[in-house]
Amino acid sequence: MPQSISAFRETCVSIPCTFDYPKDIRPSIIHGIWYFNSPYPKNLPPVVLKTKTNTAHDNYMGRTKLLGDIQEYNCTIQIDRLNMDLQGKYYFRVDLGGYNQYTYSEHANLYMLDEPFVSLPPEIVSGSEAELTCRVPDNCPDMKPTVNWMEIEGLEHHSVYASLEESGTPLPITNICLVDAPWKPSVNSSVVAMEGETVTILCNTQGNPDPVISIVKDKQVLTSVIFENELVLEIPAITHEHDGEYWCTAENQYGQSNSSFNLTVVFSPLVLPESQCTISKDAVQCMCSVKANPDPFILFELPEMNLTVSEGDPDFRYSQRNGYIVSSILTLQKDKDLQKPILCTAVNLYGKKVQELPFQDSDTLVWAKVGPVGAVVVFVILVAVGGYFIKTREKKKITESSSFIQTEASPTSSSGNGKKNLGKKESQFLNISGKFLLSKKQKPSHVDTDYANIDFTKRNVKDSFTSPEELTEYAEIRVK
Repeated sequence: MPQSISAFRETCVSIPCTFDYPKDIRPSIIHGIWYFNSPYPKNLPPVVLKTKTNTAHDNYMGRTKLLGDIQEYNCTIQIDRLNMDLQGKYYFRVDLGGYNQYTYSEHANLYMLDEPFVSLPPEIVSGSEAELTCRVPDNCPDMKPTVNWMEIEGLEHHSVYASLEESGTPLPITNICLVDAPWKPSVNSSVVAMEGETVTILCNTQGNPDPVISIVKDKQVLTSVIFENELVLEIPAITHEHDGEYWCTAENQYGQSNSSFNLTVVFSPLVLPESQCTISKDAVQCMCSVKANPDPFILFELPEMNLTVSEGDPDFRYSQRNGYIVSSILTLQKDKDLQKPILCTAVNLYGKKVQELPFQDSDTLVWAKVGPVGAVVVFVILVAVGGYFIKTREKKKITESSSFIQTEASPTSSSGNGKKNLGKKESQFLNISGKFLLSKKQKPSHVDTDYANIDFTKRNVKDSFTSPEELTEYAEIRVK
């Protein structure tokens, strides 16, 4: 017999069984007994079925019948109307007559089931192919099971049900772990709001596992939640800076999806800082740049001249629109008696803005633009000129030094002649000295002395006297 067998409650089960005995025993008739949970009669286990008397315990009375032929060594039994009390071990004992009675140690474990066996992958990715297997016990000859799959159209329900035809009651068998990328998020429809109002953006989606949801504007994440299906962003007191396109993104490890949401903010005119008047040689040009939604009506006012210029006037050049920004140009000739101030007035449905335009000289603007570049050029020129003068001065110093200092070769080359005429030179030197001293005693006069070719660096290391042989250089002393 099988070691284990299973069956659904309220159905039946057939326990296959065959037996054998020693060939030397030749019984005239064979009887069999089925016991529940114990093989030993002395323990008084409940009798499931006794073939000799066709009797059974109260729990099994009317529930059991022998399917096999005991005389043919087939002890198969059927148990009907199963319930949890009948779950357990079943033993067979053979009666061959007299003392020849044997209880077989082999037994069958009967298990009660509430649902079929379903095998499936740990997770199923949406859009991919997967195989689900449903197994039900087929151990009841009177009630053959039929398995039906239910609610499998678009597995977004994340559950599969099977029903047994014989019971007619759908049995939920398992929850399928169906994983998928987030669905396309659902967000508010586009909204037009007035500056100062509060706007709420609601974003929700579904996915398995739960996604990370974010609300993004201009590639910047404004808020996000992790493993949620809904995200709410509240913007109190909106301004024109909140105007634009918002994205709700939902992402998990299986994919990403997003939806957009447009927030349009209507607001009163705002005069931008670049608005100003520029004075040129022949005319004055004023530009007024205004940001507003809806588009503003722009005009220029000269209160001192009691003059108002609007679009369509000759002095009103044009208006250029770029998104929510409108730039208008006013040009006035200098031959007019122009008096300040010049006012820019912008009006739309949500407000009015009046602002005086500052004046800027065109020459100042030119220098403001050229100034940084000019400063760099002047600096480079000054560095170049300074370098040139420094190099010229160094060359001049080198030339003067070479003209003042004689080389050692000149006196050396004349040393031979100097020795020959040494006596003559000494007498000449003494005569000149004597004359100079004599004239100085006789007659005081202004003496102009020029010194040249004198090397004061040569001295005798032995004593302070320089011998005539070593005196190769001399001084000329001129007396005027």
